Amino acid sequence: MAKAALLLNASYVVMVHNHPSGEREFSVDDLIITKKVYETLKNLGINLLDSIILPQGKKSFSLRNDLQMFYDLIMKKQMQEQRELENFYIEKVEEINKNK
Repeated sequence: MAKAALLLNASYVVMVHNHPSGEREFSVDDLIITKKVYETLKNLGINLLDSIILPQGKKSFSLRNDLQMFYDLIMKKQMQEQRELENFYIEKVEEINKNK
């Protein structure tokens, strides 16, 4: 991608990829790759304007435009995982107290 941008003398790049599974959100791998591409392009003086997912059969997801929604999804998932972890610990404490 960087080579093509350099050959085209591009100042800006929009990165787009598909999710055949239909998953609309960025995966951790998507975010890692996007960050690496952003940093590589930045070092070459090229701006990464956006990273877009085209999920099969669903509305596209723009990291730039949908960032707040993405952040909210991450926070919701973290809160859910936190509750599950708390419930796990509560169950274990109850088991220990029950066996005393």
